Parts: sequence; structure tokens; C-alpha cells
Amino acid sequence: MKLQYKASSIMTLSGLVIVLLLSLGYNIYNYRIYQARELQRLLNTSQEISQHIDSLIEEKVRIASTLSSSPIIKDALLTSNSDFAAFSDDQRMQEIDRLNEQWKTTTNINDPFIQDKMTNPVAEFLKQQQFVIPGEYGEIFITNRYGVIIATTGKLTTLAHSNKYWWLGCFNDGEGRVFLDDRGFDASVEGYVLGVVIPIKYGDEIIGILKSNVNIEGILTQVINDFSQRNSGKLRIVRTGGSIVSEQGVDPLSTSVSEDFIDELRKKENSTLILDGDNEDRLAALAPIPITMGSEKIYFGGTESSIDHSSGNAGESWHVVISNIFHNGR
Repeated sequence: MKLQYKASSIMTLSGLVIVLLLSLGYNIYNYRIYQARELQRLLNTSQEISQHIDSLIEEKVRIASTLSSSPIIKDALLTSNSDFAAFSDDQRMQEIDRLNEQWKTTTNINDPFIQDKMTNPVAEFLKQQQFVIPGEYGEIFITNRYGVIIATTGKLTTLAHSNKYWWLGCFNDGEGRVFLDDRGFDASVEGYVLGVVIPIKYGDEIIGILKSNVNIEGILTQVINDFSQRNSGKLRIVRTGGSIVSEQGVDPLSTSVSEDFIDELRKKENSTLILDGDNEDRLAALAPIPITMGSEKIYFGGTESSIDHSSGNAGESWHVVISNIFHNGR
């Protein structure tokens, strides 16, 4: 009887252990399925937002390109270029240096020399664009093929720009390409600016360059606010190096993501990430914004700082990063 009792107890205990193990295995299996589904959902959402931001930036490029193709701008550029072409190379450089120095040292914005660039027909045409979309732009200005401003909506630090990285990048040895200047903090507008730089062509020749400084902070903030109203979790726009371009309630570029994200960001591809915790996991999905990856026709980036901006982008892309807490039940 004792042997039968022991055998029965062992069988019962073994059965309970098997049931518990099966139950545990089933729970782990279900957890992993739910986790995988949540990761896929985050990835799908991050890709959708990435495409949406890509479209928003592309629209800014289209608007600037349309603006630059206006006949009033091309006519003014052809006239300005003709005036400067009359000089020899040395004389032209001397004249540009003289005008640039006069511009920098003239502090009275109402001086006729300054007003000539701010109130001419092309400048008024550019100001109308600012008026049509209030709050969208900092300055909009145009240089001739020699880098000298012919019209501007505001007094810039310098008149001559042919030595600026964004001008050279857009001119592109005469080939021309769109240059998206991720300037970071711009002193002229006291905010986060994305410079949209467009080569203006007459036939196959570049005759000038248009630059519109777009208030990108407001655009990205709206995207993040819309996400927060419909979703749990956190949405951030992040540079490849980890600096946070936009996050709800946080000043741009004042913080960075944790080191856990950096390796994934550097891959510059769609990916997911699981950060293990004691009682919960943090799931994340990352999606690069295509237009910020750069191409033959569009360059994205710039330089870290210049005379009128700081915290600029020296060759990084932007990424949509979405993270959410996922309770692991441990």
C-alpha cells in the first residue's frame, strides 16, 4: 500500500509539474506573440510617420522650387549677373568684398543701401510668400551666381554668400542640387530652422540661388502632438548621433536618446529594439526619414555651426523613434 501511495503521489506531482510547465510555456509563447505584434505595430507606425514627415519636407522643397522659377526672379538675376560679369575676376572680387563690408558695417536698417535689397520688386515678392503662410518662414533671400544677395526679406549678417557651405553645396560645381540645411538653432529667428536651398537655372546654367529658412520646429511639433492624441508611447525625431530634434515638451537638441539606441540609429534602416527591464520591457521602433538620407539630387545636413547658427547637422539623418512600455508579467 505504501508503494502504491508513493507511486500515486509521484504521478500526481509529476502531472502537476507538467501542467505548470505547459502553462508557463504557453504563457511565454503568448507573451512573445503579443510582443512581436506590438513591435510590428510600432514599426508600421514609425514608417507611416516617417513617410508623412518626408512628404512635408518634400512639399517645402516644391514650394521653394516653384517660387524660384518666377519670371520676376529670373529677370532680376540675369540683370544682376550681367552687371557683375562686366568686371574682370579680380575687379569682381574686390567689388563684392567692398559691398559686403559696407553691408556688415551699416547698422541702420533704413539706410538706402540696405533698403535697396529689402524693398525692390523681388524682395516684395518674397515677402508676399511670408504673408501667405504666416509663421512658416524666417528669411527668404536670393543671391546671384556670384553669391551676392539681390533680394531679401530681412537684413542678414552678410551680403556675400559664395563661401557659405550651403551655397557651395547647392551650386555643386555648377551642376546644382537641392540643399536641405539642418541648421539647428538659428539666431535670426531664434528657433529651429531647416534651410531649403534651391538652384535657379536658366537653361542649363545656374544663375542664382534661393534660400528659404523654414520653421521646422512647428511642423514637427504638430506631428508629435497628433501622435500623442491617438497613441500611447513616445514619439521622437532623432538625429543619427542621438540628439533629439523634436519631442513633446522638450526643447530641440537639448537632450539625447540613451546609448541603447545609438547602434540601431547608425544602421540607418528600419529596425526594432527590446530593452529588458525587471517588470516590463521597453519596445522601440526606428525608421529613417528618406529625404534626410540624401541623394544625388538632394543633400541633407550642413555644418555644426557658423556665424549665425549653432547645433547644426554635420552629416546625420533624421529618424522617427517610437517607444512604448510592454509589461512582461514577471
